[in-house]
Amino acid sequence: MMGSDTPYRLGGIIEVPVQWTLDDAPFHRYVGGSAPGHPPLRPSELAARWCDELDAASTYGTLATITVHDWLSGRATATSALEQVLEHVGAGNLWCATADQVAQWHLDLPERESSSWELPTNGAGNAS
Repeated sequence: MMGSDTPYRLGGIIEVPVQWTLDDAPFHRYVGGSAPGHPPLRPSELAARWCDELDAASTYGTLATITVHDWLSGRATATSALEQVLEHVGAGNLWCATADQVAQWHLDLPERESSSWELPTNGAGNAS
């Protein structure tokens, strides 16, 4: 599932790839013990990282799939980071869609265009 920066066909399935840099688990999940990992990232730092990832995806025309888990990003401070990211999405030229909507959009592309990741816009800079 992390094999590309754009949707692709895998047999009869449209894969909507994800990436660790846009998954909340590596940043919020903390496993203590005798050899603890990194402590959770501050929400403002995570929001800044995710906004940078979204900006780069927009610049290079790739997909950015944010993965959140309710038991991690559902906590108060983590929710504030997610709100900051969603405000950033709303302020930019980004399409906020479900994985199903992205897969359907990719499926509806003509075969020769299915590797392209240019979203149609409604003239206001927002994807239609």
